[in-house]
Amino acid sequence: HLHGHNATLEDVVAEQYLREQFALSGRNAVFIVPQGPEEAADSDFGKLDQADGYANLVADVNAILYRDGLVVRLGAAPAATLTSHSGGYSAVANIIEQGGVAISGVHLFDSLYGYESVYADFVRSDGVFRSVYTAGGGTDDNNEELAALLTEEGFDVGSSFGDGDLADGTLTIGYSSASHGGTVSEDRAFARWLAASRLPPSPTAAPELLRFTRM
Repeated sequence: HLHGHNATLEDVVAEQYLREQFALSGRNAVFIVPQGPEEAADSDFGKLDQADGYANLVADVNAILYRDGLVVRLGAAPAATLTSHSGGYSAVANIIEQGGVAISGVHLFDSLYGYESVYADFVRSDGVFRSVYTAGGGTDDNNEELAALLTEEGFDVGSSFGDGDLADGTLTIGYSSASHGGTVSEDRAFARWLAASRLPPSPTAAPELLRFTRM
């Protein structure tokens, strides 16, 4: 997860309930939240913006997990889901293009301020893509234009972030009445989107109701 502008990691993780929402999602994954520009209106994520920067970060994380006995062997980096709020969008686009690790899903929380062509290509490559915009976040035009482009190309672009719609679709671009900062935390959005991603469920997670039949 890549945070937005004018943020510190300590504040973002607490205010957006990131630890709690990741646990609530029930995914069998490693959750990485790097510190970007600290309390600055800046989207530069340093080495993560460079070629293979994300692959190097994943290698470092794997080494720490192995060192601490949390994994028993190291393998190839699995496909990842990238999420961003606000100004984290450019680093996500750079990781998609040159990060060195396969990306299976992208979740943008009022974060589509540019790189629409990168995200359109990601959708065309069968990636799970979800993007939400608000009344005051400034991403509405970009989201609506991307949705129109993909619809014109024949993609089924959903606009609802309800649990059933998330489970049934892999492409959603829609509006939220939440505040710009609340798009991540309100209505447990971060957790619900992750739960409906292609990340595998944790073996220790609670059972999931997939469907039911009326008798």
